[in-house]
Amino acid sequence: MKLTMLTALSSILFAIGCSLQVSRSNSSTLISSESKPRNIILVIGDGMGPQQMALAELYAQYVDHRALDSLSQFRKQAELGVHLPSAANALVNDSACSATQLSSACDCKPRQVGLTPQGERCESIFRVAKARGMKTGLVSDTRITHATPAAFYAHSTDRDSEYAIAEQLVESDVDLALSGGSSLFLPQKSTCSSDSCQGVADGSGDRVDGRNLIQRWQARGYPVVRDATELASSLRTPLLGLFAGSCMHDAFHEGMDDQPTLAAMTQAALRLLDNPNGFILMVEAGQIDFAGHQNDGGWVLAEMLRLNTALAVIEEFTRDRDDTLVLLTGDHETGGMGFSYYHPAKPKGSARTSLAEASQAHDVFVETDTLKILRGQKAPIMSISKPFEKLPMEERTPERLRDLVRKVTGYPINSDVSRSMTAMINRQAPDDVIVDTLFTPFYSRKSATSALLGRALGAHLGLTWSTGTHTSTPIFVLSSGPGSSSFKGWFQTREIGKLLKDFVTKRNIRG
Repeated sequence: MKLTMLTALSSILFAIGCSLQVSRSNSSTLISSESKPRNIILVIGDGMGPQQMALAELYAQYVDHRALDSLSQFRKQAELGVHLPSAANALVNDSACSATQLSSACDCKPRQVGLTPQGERCESIFRVAKARGMKTGLVSDTRITHATPAAFYAHSTDRDSEYAIAEQLVESDVDLALSGGSSLFLPQKSTCSSDSCQGVADGSGDRVDGRNLIQRWQARGYPVVRDATELASSLRTPLLGLFAGSCMHDAFHEGMDDQPTLAAMTQAALRLLDNPNGFILMVEAGQIDFAGHQNDGGWVLAEMLRLNTALAVIEEFTRDRDDTLVLLTGDHETGGMGFSYYHPAKPKGSARTSLAEASQAHDVFVETDTLKILRGQKAPIMSISKPFEKLPMEERTPERLRDLVRKVTGYPINSDVSRSMTAMINRQAPDDVIVDTLFTPFYSRKSATSALLGRALGAHLGLTWSTGTHTSTPIFVLSSGPGSSSFKGWFQTREIGKLLKDFVTKRNIRG
C-alpha cells in the first residue's frame, strides 16, 4: 500500500518556517507595529493541509486558470506562516482541539471544545471581542454545532455532545450563526408538547428532551432564517440561520433545495456584521475534511473550488479598504493525500518481470489529464459504496460496481479492477489479512468501504493516500491585511489564537 511522503513534506515545511525571518521571544511581543485591524476574518479549511492546497493549485495551473483565481491571488499576495497542529500530550490533533486553540489560545486535548486539559473553560476570542463592542459571526457548510464552529462559543468535554452544544449557542451572545444542524435544535414530534411542537414538521427534530431551542432563540427577540431567500432579505443581527437538518449539501450539490451557498452565507455575514466598532467572522469550509476521510480526491477538489467562491466574496469586501485582516488556514490535514509517480502493473497472467526488465521500466509521473478526471466526478464516492453495500450479496457484482463507478466518476475502470474492488467490498479478497492489519487501523468503520474504493480508484490515477484520519502535517497560515506580517514564521496552533486575541485586545478602532 502506498504511503505519501509526509516525513519529507514536514522537513520541507520546517525549512520554510526556519527561513522566514521573524523575531518572537514570547507571545506577548508577536503584534507587529502595523496598524491594528478593525475586522478579522478567519477562514478555516477543515482538513486542509498543503496537499489539498496543492491539488487546487495544480488544477488551476493545468486545467482552468480562472477556476481558483481568488485562492491563487490570495496566496500570491499573502504572508506565509506555518502552524503545527498538535494537542496536549498528543502528536495528532482533531478539529475540536485545534479550533479551540485558534479561537481561545488554550492548550487542550483532542475532542475537547473550549476547555483546557484540566477541564477549565477557555475564554474565546468572541467573548473578548464582544466585551469591546465588536460583532461576532460564524459560517460553516457543516453543522453549527460541529467541532470547529462550536469552539468559538461552547465548552464541552466531548465534541459529540451536540445537543448540549446547541443549547449553549442559543444562550450565547454570538451575533450571527449560519450553517446546518436544525434537527439538534428541534424536538422529536413524539416527545414535545403542543407548544414546543408549533412549527415543527414531523421528523424534523432529533431532540428527545422535548425542547425547542429555535423558539428559545426567538423568545429573545431574534430572528431565525431557514433558506437562501430568507437569508438574502435579512436586515439585522442577532441572526440564526439553520439551512439543513444535519450537514449542508456537499460541493457537488451546493445550492439545491434553496440552501444558501457557502459564498452566499459569507456575503450575508459580511453585510450584516460590518459596523464602526468592527467584527470577527469565522468561515469554515468544513467538508474538505469529509472528503479526506473518504479518500475521495474528486470530492476534495470540489470542496477546494467551493472554498474559492467564499474567498472571492471576501476579496470583494476587502477591496479598497485597509481595516480588515484575513487569515486562511486549516485546523489539521486529513488523509495524507498526494500525487505520486508509480510503476505500471504488468497485465494479469503475464510472466514475472525480470530484474533487467524492471531496471528499464519507465516510471509513470501522472498525466495532467488526471485533474480533468477528478473534476468530472459528479458526487462523492460514498454515493457508490453505500448503495452497493445495501444490495443483496448476489447483486454485488463487478459489473454493477463498474457501472456505478462510471456513472458517478466518469472513470472507465476495467474488469480486473472492478473484480478486485468488489472482492474487497464483499470481504472476499485473498489479502484480507493485509487489509485488516495495515488498512483498518487507520479508518473508521463508517468510512472504510468508501475509502477502500477511493484508494483503489486513486491507484489508477496516481493519487495516493496514507490514512482515513488526520495527520501531523504542518499547516500553512496565509494572511493579508493590517497585522499580517505578524503571522510569518513557525507557530504552535495556540500561538495563532494568541495573536488573534491580542489584535482584538489592542486594536485601534477607527470610527
